Amino acid sequence: MTEVQVWWGRADQALAAHVELFSEVERDRHARFRVASARDQFTVGCAIVRLVLAELTGIAPGKLELDRECTRCAGPHGKPRLVGSDLRFSVSHSGDRIGVAFGTGVELGLDVERAEGRDRDGVADAVLTPAELAGWRALPEADRDAAFYTYWTRKESVVKATGDGLNAPMAELHVSGPGEPARLLTYPGALALDATMADLDPGPGYAAALTVLGPLTSVTTHDAGALLAAV
Repeated sequence: MTEVQVWWGRADQALAAHVELFSEVERDRHARFRVASARDQFTVGCAIVRLVLAELTGIAPGKLELDRECTRCAGPHGKPRLVGSDLRFSVSHSGDRIGVAFGTGVELGLDVERAEGRDRDGVADAVLTPAELAGWRALPEADRDAAFYTYWTRKESVVKATGDGLNAPMAELHVSGPGEPARLLTYPGALALDATMADLDPGPGYAAALTVLGPLTSVTTHDAGALLAAV
């Protein structure tokens, strides 16, 4: 059975000292960001990964060897792994919120979304199955925002767990509806997945979900503020 830790941070917690923990590849990516908010999201996400993994493994944060190679194009933006370990993690960020989920021996995916400022109706057409879309449109207008982001974060967490990402057609991925326990019903290509899902609370104005490819015993959440500030 799998126990998952989810650590939450904020973009304004980014420090110059965090970059000193990064690998050469991570520092290069950090230097390429031209938008400060995106750079801070990346900084906090990388810092949480290294600081928590250091606690779990006893290896200094700057000594951890992370593989970020994309399996499709060999670029440094693939699903990250800790080399030589069965520890797995998934990073997600939206707006000011950054989350990282950690587990052992299973693939997992975390997604967080800021529940505002989007062309919700336009995205819904691309994300929801026909049945989901019909049910969503039948909801009272006041309930549609929360319902849409429940659907979206659940689906994003699944494709992050599988590693398929944008290559998976969301409108063919069917999950349980808002108000029901989070469950994966069908995956594109009729692939049968042993997936366990959970909705998370990342704070006001945000929605989040977690998927584990396998059983899930428990999820514990942590505030990364003190960890990030102690560097």
